[in-house]
Amino acid sequence: MLDFRGGGWVLLLAVLISIGVVVWRVLTVWGPLTTAHAIGDGRNIATYQFTLAPATIPLDQLIPAGAWLRRDGMPTLDFPETRLGAEVDDQYLVPRRKLLHSDRVIGVVINGEARAYPIWVMTWHEIANDTVGDEAICVTYAPLSDGAVVFRRPETEQAGVAPGGDGHITFGISGLVYNSSPLIYDRVNAGSESLWSPLARKALIGPAVGSERNLDVLPSALTTWGVWLAAYPNTTVVAPDPARSRVYKRDAYSEYFGEERLRFPVEPLPPTGSRGLKSRVVATRQDDGTWVVDDADRVDALDLSRPRVWCFWFAWFAIGGR
Repeated sequence: MLDFRGGGWVLLLAVLISIGVVVWRVLTVWGPLTTAHAIGDGRNIATYQFTLAPATIPLDQLIPAGAWLRRDGMPTLDFPETRLGAEVDDQYLVPRRKLLHSDRVIGVVINGEARAYPIWVMTWHEIANDTVGDEAICVTYAPLSDGAVVFRRPETEQAGVAPGGDGHITFGISGLVYNSSPLIYDRVNAGSESLWSPLARKALIGPAVGSERNLDVLPSALTTWGVWLAAYPNTTVVAPDPARSRVYKRDAYSEYFGEERLRFPVEPLPPTGSRGLKSRVVATRQDDGTWVVDDADRVDALDLSRPRVWCFWFAWFAIGGR
């Protein structure tokens, strides 16, 4: 029992301060991330209100990402504003956050138009529904798998729900994880949405399963801003959301990237000794439709001649090569 006359109040005050710090960190980091219309309880996949049939994967391998990242719990970048790369070089994009030459970016060039998507922006959105070179595209980045995939947004008779709907499907955050990599969903008529894996390049659950509407993956680069800007000096770069400037300054995955431990179950795992689980690899589509995997540091990151998928080795082994 605490004796307040003997100094027990000091211990109690320390505990209260510690609790306050934890609450403050949650509110400042995750508060700006979550959205008011998020769906799902963080535990039961049925609460996410997706049609779970047909399914090409066992539903017991479908896991909620948690209470902090539910369906639509993170805002996607829908037709984001851009800046000329030469004008933002080493300048603040949001308060106290510059775009440094060493920052990683996802780069695309479509019909002669170059655009970069900083990883420190994509980490807090994971999806960018965009139009580049008059092509409707979706850029996805999954920190859990370090997965970067760019594909054409399929046409639809009813435009997606995002502002600026352009006759092509837009994609949203499902809040559900498969093999430690998030699934995305197509924004179509309520009750008709499907769950897609960018790494698998197709729908895994829902009405789109078995259709011919697989994801048409595009060439992309995963490189540093300095390398990209030197190669494409006229590039544009996606601007961050000013309303979420606080989260961009935080690196929520530095510890995760520095260890082999995974946050969610993965089945199957690569054979021991093949590569490290989090070795960075790139899969390149060949003319015959097959995909060839190599270590990311052994390829020319700026080679945009073929479609590519970038990710950790464990994720390609479990999902990409399926």
